[in-house]
Amino acid sequence: MARRQRLLRDAHLPWQKGLDGFDHQHLEAKHWQELQVLSRSYTWLLQAENLLLFGPSGVGKTHLAIAITMAMIEQDQACRFFPATALVQLLQKALTEAAGRACRRH
Repeated sequence: MARRQRLLRDAHLPWQKGLDGFDHQHLEAKHWQELQVLSRSYTWLLQAENLLLFGPSGVGKTHLAIAITMAMIEQDQACRFFPATALVQLLQKALTEAAGRACRRH
């Protein structure tokens, strides 16, 4: 139990939600099935694949990301949740730091 609590803390989830609470009626059946498969298997994590969810505001992307992250944690897999803006800022910072290191080498 302590490991799961640590995994939950390290995931940086803004709140906890599951797939069972998601209203999937507006999704195509094949997309809902794909999301369920992702939540039941962590093979994609072992292959170092990421999950990016795109769509307009208010359709449940955050809920789905949190639910799949929680499903992975239930399977004892470490995950990290990033809101899109935070991920972009992190990538920009890494790019700036890499450019600075490249300049210092020359």
